[in-house]
Amino acid sequence: MSEVERWKLDAGLSAKLETSGLQEIEVIVRVKDFLTSSEISHLEDLGVRGVSDKRRVFTAKLASTAIAELSNQHWVQSLKISRPLRPLKAGILSLFGIISIGVMISNTFSSFYLQAIEGSPKDVRTKEKTLAILAHHFSD
Repeated sequence: MSEVERWKLDAGLSAKLETSGLQEIEVIVRVKDFLTSSEISHLEDLGVRGVSDKRRVFTAKLASTAIAELSNQHWVQSLKISRPLRPLKAGILSLFGIISIGVMISNTFSSFYLQAIEGSPKDVRTKEKTLAILAHHFSD
């Protein structure tokens, strides 16, 4: 096996490489820039899924030799172990609801803020008033 550039691996993948032997490992591959056709072919030959010149993150089930080979490619930014997905529970769904509300509030604030700063430069008091109202509204 070729030498692995460990600085490109996350801690989980590094530890898994030590114990996996010949077992394949699910990984996430992040590349530095959009890929050339030869880089795309290289990834596809190794078994990386969903390779496209329009993406920079891919998943694959790779042997340790393929991981070592990818870690030595100048166009590979990082390799991370892929975590297994778990089904969502009711508590998590309610958390997503809270996050959604937070995002809506944040988007509303951004919209008001943009409207305030895009006003006429002569209308400084209106901008300051709008920002003060928003600050008061979101501080409660």
